[in-house]
Amino acid sequence: MTAVVEAGSNKAVTGTGVFYSVAARHTAAGDYRAKVKLTSTGDVSLYLTRVLSGTETTLVSGPVAGLTASGTDRLRLKLSLSGTNPTTLSAKVWKSGTTEPASPQFTSTDTSAALQSAGGLGVWAYVSGSSTNTPVVLSFDQLAAG
Repeated sequence: MTAVVEAGSNKAVTGTGVFYSVAARHTAAGDYRAKVKLTSTGDVSLYLTRVLSGTETTLVSGPVAGLTASGTDRLRLKLSLSGTNPTTLSAKVWKSGTTEPASPQFTSTDTSAALQSAGGLGVWAYVSGSSTNTPVVLSFDQLAAG
C-alpha cells in the first residue's frame, strides 16, 4: 500500500516548526505515519512513526540530506507499507515539481499487533505553539493511495 500527498502553507515557518503527516492503516487502535518537520531555517526532517492508543512512537527519523524548504514550498510526501508481522515502512519527501527520489530516505519495520491489518488513510498537520505568525493555513492536495 502506498499513500502520497502534497502539502504546504501560506506563510513562512516560525517558532519550532510545522509538521505534515500522511497516515495509513488507520483504525480505532492507531496508524502508521510518515511525518515531515519544516523549521524556520529551512531544514527538513522526516519521521516514520506509529500511533497506538493516542501515543506516537518514532521508529526512525532524521534530516533529509540535500533538501531545504520554506513554509510556502509545496512538498510531496510518500508513505509505503508492505507485509505484516513485520510491516515494512518506507518514506520519502521532495519538493513538488522536482523529480521524486529513486529510493526511500527512511525505512523501518514494526510488529505492533493492532496495526497488522487494513485500515483507512488520512492526513494530519500541526503548527508549533511557538509560531509567531498565526493564523497559518496548512493545506493538502492530490491525496492518492494504491
